[in-house]
Formats: sequence, structure tokens, C-alpha cells
Amino acid sequence: MSLIQKSALTSACRRIKLLIDKVIEGYSDMARILLIDDDRLVRQLLRTVLEDVGHVVEEATDGRQGLKKFHQEPFDLVIVDIFMPRVDGLQTIIEMKESHPHMKSIAISGGGLTKEMAFLSYAKTFGADRIFSKPLDMKEFMKATEELIGPGVSSQ
Repeated sequence: MSLIQKSALTSACRRIKLLIDKVIEGYSDMARILLIDDDRLVRQLLRTVLEDVGHVVEEATDGRQGLKKFHQEPFDLVIVDIFMPRVDGLQTIIEMKESHPHMKSIAISGGGLTKEMAFLSYAKTFGADRIFSKPLDMKEFMKATEELIGPGVSSQ
């Protein structure tokens, strides 16, 4: 390989490294969010809006699955429904706060079968940073998300 070819290759490698560094820097702006809800449509909606602003979303269908994922990897925010099978949202929040007291969380609920919304205030008592009733006011929900973890990469 000639000296000119080596120089060109070295220059190309430097440009590639700069591009990779920019991509990695962009990933550091994205929040990792754990979304725990037994309603598939709610999970799809929230995943879509959160990913659209650049966050990474991991889903769980109930509190037991959510707790398992929570203890396997770090998350910047947990969004948890209150009424779910196996392990409900209140117990999920309590267990997560015991091991990670500074964890940021949003509790959501449609009130379950009884449409009882008092459980959302209990979620706040047990450590949820924000509470929302379903159907969600998406503008307020996204505002609360941004306040807790910062804006997504596409909103900067």
C-alpha cells in the first residue's frame, strides 16, 4: 500500500470514528423507559409516542414481569398501570422503590373494573412521581415525562 493510500485510509478511519462518536453521544440522550401495562393497546400507544421522541422502551405485561426486567437492567423511568394481574401496580411501585428509592415513576390507571381512581393517590403515597388517569392527556403525559427524565433526542 502506498503512502497516499495509507494516508487516505487513516483519514477515512478518523471520519468514521467521529461519526461513531456522534451516534454514541446521541444514544446517551435517550432515556430507557420500562412500560408496565396489561393493556396491549395502551402499551402500543405509549411505546409509539415515547420512541418517536427518541426514548428506548421496554415492555412488560404485568408487575411480576416488570419487576424481573427492572432488576435485570437499569431504567431512567418506569410507567406502571395500577390494575394488572399477578402483581398489581401499587405492589410493583413499592418493591421498586425499596431497592431503588430515587427511581422515577409515573402511575396510570383507568380505575379497573370498579373505575375507582383513589388508587392513583395511593400510588403517589407509595412513591410515584406523577399520576394520570386513563384516557391519558398525552400533552400533559409527555410534559411530565420530559420533566422527569428530560426531552427525547428529537425534541432537542
